[in-house]
Amino acid sequence: MVTNKMKQGHRIVRWIFLPFVCGLLSFVVPGNCTAPSAARSHPRQDNRTGTFSTFQQGDVLYVRYGLKRCFGGGCFAFVFERGKTFTVTMAEVPKWWTAPKPFAKDSGCTVFGTTTLTASDIKGLDALFAWYRSPRNNGCTSVDTITCTQLRQGVVIATEKFVDGSCDISDHEEFTFLGELLQRVGGAR
Repeated sequence: MVTNKMKQGHRIVRWIFLPFVCGLLSFVVPGNCTAPSAARSHPRQDNRTGTFSTFQQGDVLYVRYGLKRCFGGGCFAFVFERGKTFTVTMAEVPKWWTAPKPFAKDSGCTVFGTTTLTASDIKGLDALFAWYRSPRNNGCTSVDTITCTQLRQGVVIATEKFVDGSCDISDHEEFTFLGELLQRVGGAR
């Protein structure tokens, strides 16, 4: 016989305890640990990476882009570097890869290439990451996990993590999608 107290205990485990434990594990265990109700759609406010348009010369942003789809997925890394020009180097990386690590041949990384970003690209990336920071409903079976680490003169100054399971990102023409950048260097499948 199921009592009301048992039902209430189940709700506490499902809606409070499970998201709390998954949140703690995300700091210890590499990869993605999210219960359906625990998917965070925006990061903490106090540790945001800068916008692409405000990066200083010498700033580097490592972006780990994990895709989980119904029939597969992948893991890619983008290294955005602000110098005299703004470039991005892209690679397919193993799921255990974390930033900042080089794309060593013996580490299982496949480097696709480097491209220079235009002013339009930078504006579109700012819009894309502003969207990732905004709250939205998750619940789709396709999930993108984006982890960002910003360095200034070799020192980590900010980190962010986004989990998008909304399935409503593709309707935005103003965005510069990470997949578009991969296509430029022949890295898209």
